[in-house]
Amino acid sequence: MMNFLKKARKNLTGENRTLKFLRYAVGEIILVVVDILIAPQINNANENNKTEQKELILLMHIAAKPERRSCRCTEEFERKPETDSRK
Repeated sequence: MMNFLKKARKNLTGENRTLKFLRYAVGEIILVVVDILIAPQINNANENNKTEQKELILLMHIAAKPERRSCRCTEEFERKPETDSRK
């Protein structure tokens, strides 16, 4: 793709076709702007997928061993005295 664009630019500037070169330049600018606008959306979608996968794995681990989890929770509850950390 890049070679095609380089050849098109050389042909348009070499033959003094200013109008066609300006059209080419505007097209390039539009492509770059569209790319800049789409890239963050794709990145956000990927990050959301990663987060969902981590949540799913965590939920699967929790569901796999509910008796161990409940024992740990009761042990933690019994060990720590009730204190209000906001005071």
